[in-house]
Amino acid sequence: MSVPNFSDGAASESDSVVTNAGRRLTRLYILALSTVALLSLGAQWLIQWQLGAGESDSRVINVAGRQRMLSQRLAKAALRIDSRDLTMSAFADDPHTQEELSETLGEWSDSHLALQHGDKSVGLPGNSSAEIERLFAKIEPHYNLMREAAEELIGDSDTLARSAAVATIQEHEREFLSGMDAIVTQFVAEAERRVSQLRRLEYAILALTLLVLLAEGLIVFRPAVNRIERTVERLASLSQRLQAAKEQAERASTAKTRFLANVSHELRTPMTAVLGMTELARGTDDSVERDNYLAIVEEAGECLLGLLNDLIDIARIDADRLTLKIDTFDPLSPVSRTIRLMSRAAEDNQITLQSIEPEVPPPLLLGDQERLVQVLLNLTSNAIKATARGGVEIRCSGTPIDTHSFRLTYEVIDSGIGIAEVDRERIFETFTQVETADGSRSGGAGLGLAICRRIIDAMGGEIQLKSELNHGTRVTFAVTLPIAPAKVIRSPSQNPSSPSRPLNLLVVEDTEVNQVLLRKSLEKAGHRVTLTDDGESACEAYMLDRFDAVIIDLQLPGIDGAETANHLRKISLAAGEGPPPMVCLTAYAEPTIASSHALTFDAYLTKPIRREVLLATLDDFTFQAAGIRRIEDIDPDLLAELTEVFLATAPALIHELKVAVDAGDRGKTGVLSHKLLGQLPYFDAAELLNSVQKLESAASRHDTELSVLPADIWSEFDDLLSKLRASASMPSKN
Repeated sequence: MSVPNFSDGAASESDSVVTNAGRRLTRLYILALSTVALLSLGAQWLIQWQLGAGESDSRVINVAGRQRMLSQRLAKAALRIDSRDLTMSAFADDPHTQEELSETLGEWSDSHLALQHGDKSVGLPGNSSAEIERLFAKIEPHYNLMREAAEELIGDSDTLARSAAVATIQEHEREFLSGMDAIVTQFVAEAERRVSQLRRLEYAILALTLLVLLAEGLIVFRPAVNRIERTVERLASLSQRLQAAKEQAERASTAKTRFLANVSHELRTPMTAVLGMTELARGTDDSVERDNYLAIVEEAGECLLGLLNDLIDIARIDADRLTLKIDTFDPLSPVSRTIRLMSRAAEDNQITLQSIEPEVPPPLLLGDQERLVQVLLNLTSNAIKATARGGVEIRCSGTPIDTHSFRLTYEVIDSGIGIAEVDRERIFETFTQVETADGSRSGGAGLGLAICRRIIDAMGGEIQLKSELNHGTRVTFAVTLPIAPAKVIRSPSQNPSSPSRPLNLLVVEDTEVNQVLLRKSLEKAGHRVTLTDDGESACEAYMLDRFDAVIIDLQLPGIDGAETANHLRKISLAAGEGPPPMVCLTAYAEPTIASSHALTFDAYLTKPIRREVLLATLDDFTFQAAGIRRIEDIDPDLLAELTEVFLATAPALIHELKVAVDAGDRGKTGVLSHKLLGQLPYFDAAELLNSVQKLESAASRHDTELSVLPADIWSEFDDLLSKLRASASMPSKN
């Protein structure tokens, strides 16, 4: 049971995205606040400036109105002087009138200049507009004449001069007042226009501030709120996942505890039978009775072996070491074998066991038949145990996907007690058993269905269960497999070592061990062999001789096996001849290899090379795919020669492989590990063979560091070399 990792690379990347988004929102928030603050300060400054401008305008208008009043006062003082008709002495004796006229003239003159040129002491800016200056220029002559006449009245002058001065003032006062009215009106209009402009500017600032606040809400606050909501949802989801993982771990712990109890019980029961029946067999002289006891011992031993095999399988699956042995098989064969093996159990349970075959037989396929039989046996055994009345059916069907692949489906249907809905989700979990209707549990350690599901997963298939309490269960699993060629494969019992005629063969193989094996096997069968170790040399030899067949390793230095085969075909076509049959050799056991090269090669063989299959293939040019496994029936003398060649060439090859792994050179690692895969199966090195397979797979995936997978491969190589040197009585070379 593995607990989900909630801090993986995807989560880290998501956290980085969230952090960057948060920083962006923070920057936008600070920018928006700064903009609002600047707009507020600008509005405040504008208000203060408007107040100052308003005060200045008020002063200007007040002074302009006062200027008009002073001109009237000046005219009235002049009229009083003229109406009294005073003499110069009498006027001189009237200090009040003289003082009033003098003060009025001074104030009038100062105001006139201040309105045009400004006076900071009274708050007049003096920045008159062109229109104001024009109006002042228009009344300037009247102002000057009135000022000169007033000065004449203040000075020593006779009665006639004073009368003339008063007349001048009276004459120009009306024009001056009219001009001042126009000036005051213009001052008021300009002040109102400035107020209107400032008001519009205030409205613009207010609108801009509101727009910034709206944008802040849309761009900053709404995403921030959405982010907070998503974060809360994510935390809630994470909490739920953690809770689910906790519950799953607790269930796994409970299941493992129950598993230990089940395994202990499952081991003790047959072991008790073994010990008890053995003791009884020793104590009896009756041969028939002894045979009965030994039969029980054998049955108990098979039960123990089945349990141990299940434990080994589940351990291999958990360690990702489940391997599939690819071979050509009839899809109906697993069904017939299951019926044959389980018929006794069905008879003992007094139910029927039958198979339903399809109307159109499926084609021969490439796959692991033994694993399919294992799945069917597990499902059928469970179905028989769960069925008290009725029977069990096994159905086989399928649908072609294309010209190279076939969707194969098996169904196991029973009329038993069924499975409750609460148990259907966990029925395929490890160490899980389902309670029957009476509350008891089915026998076994709870591994069978878990193994079934993982085997189907390894094949890239699917397994489904449909069930209803008291109405039976239907388990369906389907896998997609390559279609084998339609030729019939010759059985090794058909004396493949005696070919119909000797053949002139071209063998393209770069591994010394396989070169020796192929040459010895083929020459012993009467064939003539030309050996080359790469595609270029094969093309040169092919142009110098005519060959009956070509045997080509799929992975070669330089151009690979498939490209070499295509070059050879082109050479034949250029010479006006038909190309000879091409036989492919490879250490790959995947069925997709055979499917992908079905049009390039006439036959397909996997290493280790079995002599009888090779000769049968050459005789019939049939297609044979065998999984990577050690050959047990190899000739001892040939094995000794292969060992000598391997010990002479392998150390340098292993050293090159280690250098490539340390350097992270995936291409060279793949080539060298594949080269070793073609040699290791001839020696007792199953663990090392599996390690090299993993290394080759890692070199092609680009998702695993070569330097850490697998960790003990180099010590395994050293152990193999030491063992082979000892068996060959050769001194160790360190």
